[in-house]
Amino acid sequence: MVKLLRLTSEDNGNFKADLDAGIEIKENSSIALQNLTFQTEDFTAFRVGAGNSLVKFDYGNLLRDKALTANLKIENYSKATIHTFYKNLEATLNRCLGVGSSAASIGNQKGDSYANFMIRYDTENIFPPPSVPVEENSIIYKLSPMMLMFNFNDTGDPRGNDGMELFDRSRNSANSPALTIKLSGTDQELGDLRQIGTAAATNEFINYIYPQLYVEWCKGSSMFMVGIASLVANAGASDTNGFCIGLSFTDLMGATDLGNKPIPTSARDFEIRVKKPTDPFEYVEPSNPGVNQVSSYSPFLVTDPDSLKNDHLLFERREGKILASVLNGSVAGGVKNFIFEHTLTDEEMEKSIYPYISVFGAAGDVLVGRPIVTINPFFYPVTNNIEALDNQYYQYTGLNQSILGGPNAYDSLTDFSSVVPFSDDNIFDREVTAKTNYNPKLTLNAEVLRALGFNKSGNNPVTIQRPETLLTIDESDDIPFLQFNIISDGLNDFVNSDNYIVLLDSNPLYSYDASQFDYSDKKNTTFNKYNKRGRRLNILATIPINNNSGIMEYQPNELVYIDFDNKFPQVLKNIRLRVLDKDFGEIKTTGESIMTLLIKDA
Repeated sequence: MVKLLRLTSEDNGNFKADLDAGIEIKENSSIALQNLTFQTEDFTAFRVGAGNSLVKFDYGNLLRDKALTANLKIENYSKATIHTFYKNLEATLNRCLGVGSSAASIGNQKGDSYANFMIRYDTENIFPPPSVPVEENSIIYKLSPMMLMFNFNDTGDPRGNDGMELFDRSRNSANSPALTIKLSGTDQELGDLRQIGTAAATNEFINYIYPQLYVEWCKGSSMFMVGIASLVANAGASDTNGFCIGLSFTDLMGATDLGNKPIPTSARDFEIRVKKPTDPFEYVEPSNPGVNQVSSYSPFLVTDPDSLKNDHLLFERREGKILASVLNGSVAGGVKNFIFEHTLTDEEMEKSIYPYISVFGAAGDVLVGRPIVTINPFFYPVTNNIEALDNQYYQYTGLNQSILGGPNAYDSLTDFSSVVPFSDDNIFDREVTAKTNYNPKLTLNAEVLRALGFNKSGNNPVTIQRPETLLTIDESDDIPFLQFNIISDGLNDFVNSDNYIVLLDSNPLYSYDASQFDYSDKKNTTFNKYNKRGRRLNILATIPINNNSGIMEYQPNELVYIDFDNKFPQVLKNIRLRVLDKDFGEIKTTGESIMTLLIKDA
């Protein structure tokens, strides 16, 4: 005799039923799954786990072998959410970038130049949309030179002359710029800024510099530095003195209505603030946005006619951290006073960050000295369809770190020579340096590369290096093209083989599982090469599938009955079953799930 039992569930594959009449199960009976139907929205197309999450990057100076590592977020991705994997991969790659101190030993250098990774992928979420459909995914690495904020490094020409302004000024009540900027002069005074002569000191964030459209801080390794060209105390309160430099997770163009409103308190995520010469430096960090905290350091030198000798405020981004510090020349070689350090979360790594400067003291009180910044070199994403906003050949950032033919922004600070970071000029302006001295190495798991569309087999780490990572020269051999572009073999369509498990929890069955080495340690992958261990487990059925729809309609061609472990007759009063993924994890279902069971007497 065969008995049929139909069950329904709306509880993520958990089937539960209490049977008033009960079903008689004779000695040594068996049970089979006749059919199963359910729908899941999180059909897994790609899994990141402990075994494939490692990302490693060596920036490639052949004299210094220094790789940085980070781990991808452990996550299951559906076809609908795979773009979030690409974003996390990009963020994790950028966590593997850094620039070391100029005083660090060769073995401890972590980068020779600031840079940015970008994952170019084919989805509707990319902005702006590509003018030509993307036919393959790619991993792009591009250098970001330290640049003057308002002038071109090589010529000193104002960016506005070429319509390539990257930063703008707030407007005052007369709709005029609230700050004056020195756009010509010596290498050390280009970009100096202060309030307009008639403006009074204030404690409001109304006189500021903010990024233009599409301009953001470099997402990999980055810097933002200004000097205190001159600072004297006025007769007002401390907060009407000095200036600050800051970083915001908020797009300040919109938040300030194109510079016509004050910077909102909520948009002040990172800040270094100098007030009167005798006041300690203050700072803001993301755990308490917009709230000033007092540091343990005060200004050392703020009035030297040689402004490069005065204290400098510095933000750095390296290895997924933002560091705030103040440089001074109180001892030979300089001192670097760390104000705070913030480790970026995975979510923060993916966010755009916008640099700003806000001035509070009047024109005679404070002069902000020569702002230097690195921006995201993918100034307008490489998928753009607006040719005029392209930075492929460094049209916007420039391709030279030296200022007016002299030292770069770090090297010009001779009083701080032991504490400034190191950034090599040669890689930008000498072809031989890029072509012969660098061999960047990128290591990703083969499964991760396949998710991008690369034709890689297995699940082991794969190291990609020359010629794929050669910092190339363009076709005319006269403009360094300082990036590499690792192009996949095509697009991954994520046709994924998967397997579901149906467990009967209420009654013991004669079935077994031998899928793991150590069932007590599900995250340890170091035993994969050893034989698996078997255990008794009430598996009623395993269901292989091969599609991306998330809709399961299963009915086997031939019924497979599994024996109950019952030596005596019994009455089935309740039944409990679970449908799990292949790793014994809970599935997420939508709507009603239906299961039909057959119970056969011996």
